[in-house]
Amino acid sequence: MSVSDPVENALDCFDAGDILRAEKISFEGLFRNLQPVEIEIGCGKGKFLISRAEQCPGINFLGIDRVAKWMKAGQRKKGRLNLQNVRFFRTDIRLVLEKTPLQSIHIFHLYFPDPWPKRRHRPRRLVTAKFLQLLHSRLLDGGLIEMATDDADYFSQMKAEAEALSFLWREKRESRERFLDTAKTSYEIKYESAGRKLYYLELKAAISRNGGIGERASGGVEERASGRAKEREIL
Repeated sequence: MSVSDPVENALDCFDAGDILRAEKISFEGLFRNLQPVEIEIGCGKGKFLISRAEQCPGINFLGIDRVAKWMKAGQRKKGRLNLQNVRFFRTDIRLVLEKTPLQSIHIFHLYFPDPWPKRRHRPRRLVTAKFLQLLHSRLLDGGLIEMATDDADYFSQMKAEAEALSFLWREKRESRERFLDTAKTSYEIKYESAGRKLYYLELKAAISRNGGIGERASGGVEERASGRAKEREIL
């Protein structure tokens, strides 16, 4: 396996062991308990994750990022505080999601992802209908996706992509303030200090009794998302 392989990268760093080599991640094996699991996507230095882990010892937290040098700061702080409910993986979130069992996560945190503001770069944005559908499939019934950005255009896209999947959500909320009473991320503190407008979106998953994606049919997800993307291009 090459050095650039995302699985190998994750295993070389941050307590992954051979968790990602298994067919599915065993969170019981990873944390050695059956506590609820929350995942932060793009955790950076882990400021938010470490603070929330201190605040909520009865919850397990997994931080995912592709940049090792930032996560090392969180790893060191985790060690100083002797936190047993935090893990860090250096890898791509999509790889982790592929290995994450269906309906196993309580909350996904996604704060201030790269907005790729230039029009030609917007296809690189992480939050799409397809990505939200993938997150939804891993959430428990009533599980949450918590998102934030300081980019108004990206926020509009987030809302449009979520609306394209309206049948997946029991509830959608937007705000200019955090929904969870918890620590803030490094970017959040930086942007607030600079006086930037911040935008928050919360999605609550609806899962049908048979384990599907809700009461309404799921067909046409990509078609709906594509239609909304074309509307944005026209605008």
